[in-house]
Amino acid sequence: MLKFSKKVEYGLMSIMHIARMKGNKVTARELSEQYNIPPEILGKVLQKLKKDQLLESIQGVNGGYRIIRELTDISLEDVIISLDGPVVITHCCKGTGDDCTQFKTCNIIEPMQKFQNKLNKLFSDMNLNDFFFDEEQKVEF
Repeated sequence: MLKFSKKVEYGLMSIMHIARMKGNKVTARELSEQYNIPPEILGKVLQKLKKDQLLESIQGVNGGYRIIRELTDISLEDVIISLDGPVVITHCCKGTGDDCTQFKTCNIIEPMQKFQNKLNKLFSDMNLNDFFFDEEQKVEF
């Protein structure tokens, strides 16, 4: 089953909330309480998004997180890779086949690779502004 992990869901929820704040800082505590996200997991998600330069953190009493790039410059793939690594639908799409006993005899490697390529393109082409908002709701900083 292809689905986003909780880390990716929490990351997307956080980025959307922060985006709606239009440049104002948001605390991890605010996000955790608003969306009922476990604080320890959310902290790791936010730190990873910061490390990968999708968010910035401001330290101190009035600190928090804010987005440092336009949502149009952040792809869905950027968030997924930051939090989970690349999406791979089958072992053979990793390219090696090391952990697949059917790799040498499989008859669906080529169609699965085509699907993988289309999925990668979908995730890389979809920016967060398009993912989150309708045309009339777009957010700019």
